[in-house]
Amino acid sequence: MTVHKSIDLPKTEIDTNSKNPPNRAEKDLIVIFGPPAVGKMTVGRALEKLTGYRLFHNHMSIDLALNFFGYEDDAYRSMVEGIREVVFKQFLNGSGKGLIFTFVWDLEDDYGFNYFDCLAELGYRVHLVELKATISALVVRNRSEKRLAEKPTKVNVVASEKNLMDWMSSKKLNTNWNDALHKRFEKYIYINNTHMAPEATAATIMDRFDFEAVKEMQDVFQTR
Repeated sequence: MTVHKSIDLPKTEIDTNSKNPPNRAEKDLIVIFGPPAVGKMTVGRALEKLTGYRLFHNHMSIDLALNFFGYEDDAYRSMVEGIREVVFKQFLNGSGKGLIFTFVWDLEDDYGFNYFDCLAELGYRVHLVELKATISALVVRNRSEKRLAEKPTKVNVVASEKNLMDWMSSKKLNTNWNDALHKRFEKYIYINNTHMAPEATAATIMDRFDFEAVKEMQDVFQTR
């Protein structure tokens, strides 16, 4: 199945011919989407501690590919696609219970729907988490030390802030109330996290999807 070109999820084909065999259990996939700097990665980290799932945030593939290619190079997009496809496929064969994935979704395009359908065919139980915050909150978070430390391509905050404003004015990065995304996906939650700490947002997600906190995992991640 082919997925249309996106902001940070390039045109991708996932071979679903090797989809989940009957003897392999499905795994949870929590997809966190929303504008740049809305807090997807930090909420993902908080969820990682609570669930024991592993975080695969979008810049893990983007920043690696940008070490070798320019953003407009076809090779860059191929590398990002390849990394993500390998991770999604191979994770199903490992011992991990679930995966947390973050990305920016231009909701004017159907590529996200197609991509999640592919992942469901592979053997994932897809849970969608939409985050939204005010522009002023996004600007502040775009300059946070944690964001800059984790995402080298955002160190030039002037350029990244311009990019943020351009995307917010030209792309549809959040749903409207009448979009009814929940009609397409049963496991979906919308959260305005403007005034919420990442831990509180993660707790809301846990409650909505009835995830059980894995207490012993908190000690593991505190040592990382």
